Amino acid sequence: MTATAAVAGVASLIGRAVVPVAQVVLWMFVYVSLLLGGWVAVGCSVGGWSPFVVTSGSMEPTLGVGDVLLVETGTLERVAQRSVIVFERGGERIAHRVFAVEADGYVTRGDANAAPDTDRVRPDEVIGDGRLVVPLVGLPAVWADEGNLAALAAWVVLSAVGAGRIGLLTVARLRRRAGSSAASASDLPSGMAVAQRAVRRVRTLVALLIAVHFLLEPARFEVLGGRGSSLVVMLAAVATAAGTNLFSRLGAAGRFDARVVMATELALDTLLVVALATLTGAEGIGWVLFALPIIEAAVRFRLAGALLHWMLLTAIVLVARIWATELIDAPDLLTELESVLDQLSVLFLVVVPGAHLVEQLVADVTAQTGATRRAFERGTLLERVAEAGRDMSRLGGEHVAAIIEGTRRLGFDAADVVVGVPGAGAGVAGAGVAGGLQWRSIGAGGAALPPPGAAGSGLRPCDLTHRAVLVDREDEEPTELAALDAHGLDALVAHTVSADDGRVVVLRAAVAGGGRLSVASLDALQLLAGQATVALRNDELLRELTTMHRDLEHQAHHDALTGLANRALLLKELTAALADQRARPALLFLDLNGFKPVNDRLGHKAGDTLLRLVAARLPGAIPPGSMVARLGGDEFTVLLQGAVSDEEAQRCADAVYEHVSSPYDLDGESVHVSTSIGIAFGDPGVDERELLRRADVAMYRAKHGSARRPTASYRPEFDHAEQRRARLIADIGPAIAADRLTLLYQPVYARGAAPAMRGVEALLRWNHELHGEIPAPEIVESARAADAGGRLTAWVLHEACRTAAGWLAGRELPFFVSVNASPEDLASQELVGAAQAALEVSGLAARHLLIEISERLVAPQAAVVAETVQALAAAGVGLLLDDFGEGQTSLSHIQSLPLSGIKLDRTLVVQAERSERDRIVLASVVELCHRLRLVVVAEGVETAAQLRIVSDLGADLLQGHYLAPAQPVAGITSLLGGGGRALRSGEPASLPTRRRS
Repeated sequence: MTATAAVAGVASLIGRAVVPVAQVVLWMFVYVSLLLGGWVAVGCSVGGWSPFVVTSGSMEPTLGVGDVLLVETGTLERVAQRSVIVFERGGERIAHRVFAVEADGYVTRGDANAAPDTDRVRPDEVIGDGRLVVPLVGLPAVWADEGNLAALAAWVVLSAVGAGRIGLLTVARLRRRAGSSAASASDLPSGMAVAQRAVRRVRTLVALLIAVHFLLEPARFEVLGGRGSSLVVMLAAVATAAGTNLFSRLGAAGRFDARVVMATELALDTLLVVALATLTGAEGIGWVLFALPIIEAAVRFRLAGALLHWMLLTAIVLVARIWATELIDAPDLLTELESVLDQLSVLFLVVVPGAHLVEQLVADVTAQTGATRRAFERGTLLERVAEAGRDMSRLGGEHVAAIIEGTRRLGFDAADVVVGVPGAGAGVAGAGVAGGLQWRSIGAGGAALPPPGAAGSGLRPCDLTHRAVLVDREDEEPTELAALDAHGLDALVAHTVSADDGRVVVLRAAVAGGGRLSVASLDALQLLAGQATVALRNDELLRELTTMHRDLEHQAHHDALTGLANRALLLKELTAALADQRARPALLFLDLNGFKPVNDRLGHKAGDTLLRLVAARLPGAIPPGSMVARLGGDEFTVLLQGAVSDEEAQRCADAVYEHVSSPYDLDGESVHVSTSIGIAFGDPGVDERELLRRADVAMYRAKHGSARRPTASYRPEFDHAEQRRARLIADIGPAIAADRLTLLYQPVYARGAAPAMRGVEALLRWNHELHGEIPAPEIVESARAADAGGRLTAWVLHEACRTAAGWLAGRELPFFVSVNASPEDLASQELVGAAQAALEVSGLAARHLLIEISERLVAPQAAVVAETVQALAAAGVGLLLDDFGEGQTSLSHIQSLPLSGIKLDRTLVVQAERSERDRIVLASVVELCHRLRLVVVAEGVETAAQLRIVSDLGADLLQGHYLAPAQPVAGITSLLGGGGRALRSGEPASLPTRRRS
């Protein structure tokens, strides 16, 4: 007997746990089945679409087995990329998504396929294109087609049992309702009356939300994109909500039947949210407000009413959206309706459970009385305080608005937050001067409260000495009572929530006349004020942290000197630009020419100023949307976004060159720099670092090119030159240290019937173990890139002076050795020190040393090299202007420099042989130089005719392969020992050096 009772108890327990769950599952199955079938019926009846049941041969997983695709047949006007089309292939109807639209048909692909279908779908094969996907409703058809009778029978039985159960319950409820008389407002349970008031308040907040949303984003209220309609829609929505509230209040006063009032309110709320959702589109505010009628249905008609109302809303919205999208001829109705169904599904998952909770809450409120009601009130207030605390503690939230909202939810009719700061000044609305504090309102809700410092405000000087102040009907001061009456208030509470450094923040709350101020609400307000203190302090800390984070973020991605983007931000932007398959970004790599001399001569401070000036010019030379970055040193980049053509990149490079090359004013001194620009494009397969490397390689090629504007676009063959350059840069330092460089010397002869050697030009050579003979310009550039330019110059000077001193040992001969100077040498005082050191160590007299400076260096950098040139001349070293006649130097530069002579560019000699006109020009140049007391050296003499011409025109010294090629030390030693072209004693020992008077 005991065992039987135990088994019965267990069975009863299982029944109480399982049956309700099974009943809910059964109801949900029936409701969802009716809903899905309703969606199919609406689509077929309203849209005129045909159902297509998805089988295992169709697209997955976007369309699952048993889904019903509603297809519009007979038109292909809306077929576009991402559309779903139905076509017949091999006797089977297939639904695939359009991957691309081509002239001869459509490229399709099932979502489960790794690649598009190989066969094109011709337009005449297309049966129709999809408009709506209804999940699972086609499963019975699939089971019937597959012969799965067990699944089909289970579905039929489950549907019949569920429908029968719901039908019986509905009939029973209708009988109970018919047996009772219509209830008036006074017959409503207390919980329902409370719900009525709550719904009215929610409706008021909805109207306020609509108005505020209109003020913030009026475009969201435009009807189907029509301009000027947003204000009408907003006013109509607010008026509807206000009218519904008025009708509800009249019904609560007993002027209308209570159930008619509730049904009318629900209908009007439903009309409001459906109209907003339909008119303002899928992104409008109407979707947010759908909770209102569903919760309202749950309050008045229980959970079943909420479910049925949700189904009704779903059908209405589907019909409305189909009508709206057809009206505006939307190109992608399938996507639009999918979005609608997603939103309705989320609404079902979120709001219907919420409606169930509301139903339970109303039942609990109805059941509670007396002390239970007071406890519930207190618990509700504490819960609202907790909710407000969560809102206030949310990082980045509107804390003041959360405080006001939380206070209003505690039952107060008006609230504000005011701030008082020391001092006086112009106030704002709701502010004033009181107690030596300047008050201003930073947030308010509800009716206006007495201004700070006035009677009844809670902010008089005597009030500020207390943490909290209560002004109510028990106050004996007539002025306080009069102030409350003037503002229609019954009581006011002021809580100080913050007081630091003389700054005071106060939360004030009040109840309107006829309201009720309970002890529970006062306690809850005190808790809320404490949470507000923490929230405002956290908000202040968050602002400080946000500012610090913003500063750190900026520092991490921007150059500290120029404010431009740095390498990290450039690489990030390059990655984003290269990710766009339709784009072909271009990267310009800039390296300044002549910056190091300025930095060395004027100092790093002037160099930094120059970099900032260059950075300020670059944005004005590039198209909008481009980005300028500084990589470091004197290297900059320009990123051109989008699909950039070769011509656009070259035009930008030309503009950048023009902007950079204009003179700069550094503390009153005019400074010239230019730039070499490499261009690389973001072609397929190129990542951000490779693109940067290619632009760098192209820049190096541009720097060593011969174009007037040094720019170059990357080509693959540049990589070999870059590898060669990198190897030379790595090897030049050890080569200098190990004396693996050599000097050859080309004789320079005096003009005459039997030319005599007057000197030699030292020519730098390097026989590299891998790349063979390296030209002198490349040796100099490699040394500069390896930061060994100074060591190379010192080595050349020491070697040349040592060798010349050996030739002249014990003899006073008219002989000189000339050494070429680089731009960096001339811009640095180190050249003077290196020359003096070489002369001192070798013992060579300064008059035997000549420094050749190129015409290309003098013209753009005259002011920069002047100081170095003057110092060399003062040390007794001769100066020879090389490449004269190349077109760069003006006569003013020749006159301003203490030159010993000029060396004619070989092109003048070659052209004089070909043209009488050029011979006249050459003769004029020689005569001008002689008048200026400058020695003229003619280089590049390659033929007997050239020798005769330059001799006849009066050139003083001659140099070229026709006379003698460059030779090692032994060859010059042999020539100095005798022969027809040896030195003659008794002649001047060096070139004359002209000095300015």
